[in-house]
Amino acid sequence: MRPMGSSEGTMSVFAKQLKKR
Repeated sequence: MRPMGSSEGTMSVFAKQLKKR
């Protein structure tokens, strides 16, 4: 995980969370 405060970073985290669900 990279400490990015950009939209890309958030999208990456969101996608990861969705995949985890």
